[in-house]
Amino acid sequence: MPKTYNMANVPAKSGRILGEDGKVYNLVDLLQNVGGGSMDPNDYYTKEEVDAELSKKASSSSLAAKADKSVVDDLISRVEALEGAGDA
Repeated sequence: MPKTYNMANVPAKSGRILGEDGKVYNLVDLLQNVGGGSMDPNDYYTKEEVDAELSKKASSSSLAAKADKSVVDDLISRVEALEGAGDA
């Protein structure tokens, strides 16, 4: 007959849990392979690789430098027209 445990006597932070079958299991052991497999260390990004990828992202200054001059001129003329409309 399996040993029964009084849950009041099981430490809350022990990492041990009581299974439905009445046996005590270690939570870390149970969760060790939850991911369905291990990840190859070569699949991890290094800090240098992450920094290189993040540096490729567009910043506001790089976008402004690449803005089409005709678009900027069009926006300026629209703003000036709106500002001038208030003078009438």
